[in-house]
Amino acid sequence: MIHRASSSMTSHPLQKFWRVSLVTLALFAAAGCTLPTSGGEEEITLSGAPIVRIAGPQANATFLDGVEVFIQASVSNAGADISRVEVAVDNVVISTLATPNQAGSPTFSITQTWTAEGAGPHIIGVTAFRADGSSSAPQSVTINVIDASSRATETAAAQPTARPSSGGNNTAGGGNSGNSGSTAAPTTPPEPTTPPEPTEVPPSATPDVPQALVNPNASAGINVRSGPGTNFSSLGTLASGATAELLGINISRDWYKIRYGAGEGWVFAQLITPQGDISGFAPEAGPATPVPPPPTAVPATAVPLATVPVGTIAPASSVNLVFVGQITMAPNPATCNVGFTVTITVQNVGTSQSGTGTILAEDVRRSTGIAGPSSGGSLLLPPGGLASGQTHTVTWMATVTNDYNEDHFIRVKIDSGGQVPETNETDNEQQIPYLLAQGNC
Repeated sequence: MIHRASSSMTSHPLQKFWRVSLVTLALFAAAGCTLPTSGGEEEITLSGAPIVRIAGPQANATFLDGVEVFIQASVSNAGADISRVEVAVDNVVISTLATPNQAGSPTFSITQTWTAEGAGPHIIGVTAFRADGSSSAPQSVTINVIDASSRATETAAAQPTARPSSGGNNTAGGGNSGNSGSTAAPTTPPEPTTPPEPTEVPPSATPDVPQALVNPNASAGINVRSGPGTNFSSLGTLASGATAELLGINISRDWYKIRYGAGEGWVFAQLITPQGDISGFAPEAGPATPVPPPPTAVPATAVPLATVPVGTIAPASSVNLVFVGQITMAPNPATCNVGFTVTITVQNVGTSQSGTGTILAEDVRRSTGIAGPSSGGSLLLPPGGLASGQTHTVTWMATVTNDYNEDHFIRVKIDSGGQVPETNETDNEQQIPYLLAQGNC
């Protein structure tokens, strides 16, 4: 069961209370630091310190010396007067992002890279400043950096026990056997009928080949899929800490293509850490999206989004609502019975006013593919909709209280009720997969 926030109200008026609360929250999120309301008579002012949440890297993550570390953070309670965001490593500022929120959004995200240097722990901190000099509370994570020789030694020590007795899917020890480029002799000759497994290659042996390192906090491993999306079939898994050769990236840059066995597979970008130079990767669309089975939750009078063919004649309104970047979840992964926040930014890239509509956010248990009871939140677009080029940010707050240690995903649908005619109805959904941690449940 999902509870979107705590409340002292009884169960009878709860549904009405949340419907009113979510409308209020969406209208507040649509405003900037000092933006007029739809009536133009009053202004909503964001006050107090901005709030920073570091989305990546994860605490206690391990990186090789010399690889790029992607630092990602979201800033809420923001507004147009955010003068700068400082990114520091070991209390030394490595980058100052000036006027990072020119659109004046109440929530925005930043990304900064740092080349890991020096074996041992390092503290990464992010601070947001207003023009008046006030700043967010200190936010930091500690990561570990190891040199290539240490990693190679660990890999060599793990190899004798890393290969399972039969091929196919990886187990908890999967992904650690040597590949054909390794100079170390295997302890037993491979069986001719066993396909090669995803391999963890010592970085010192292939310094010029980019690698995907499965984040150590993915204790149950990660899925490898046949295409860049959770609607593609699973080919198997990679264990926590395993590596595989990186081959490419998709157009939206949220899935990586890897070498998997004798073929290729795709992994979700937030669950791995790229190692090596990937600047030469040209974004690619990947395999064609499989057509899902007919949805059971859509009313009979509604047209499933997946059945709208590309190239359909655009309605006269010339409206297209799209996501601005990737939806974010903080903290990610979520913990059972601990609240989390999903931030969604939408833009009308069409040429006409959109009219109003709803944004549906829901938590889905992956094994069933169905959202749990009371797991969804309907967030509203602004009254009157979005003008051409206008963006709108909303925040969904929820708490998952069951099905821990299982795969879930957050699913967000723009214009979930189909109130807004669009030129393209196929770009209205995004998902964030995660493994729900047990915590104190």
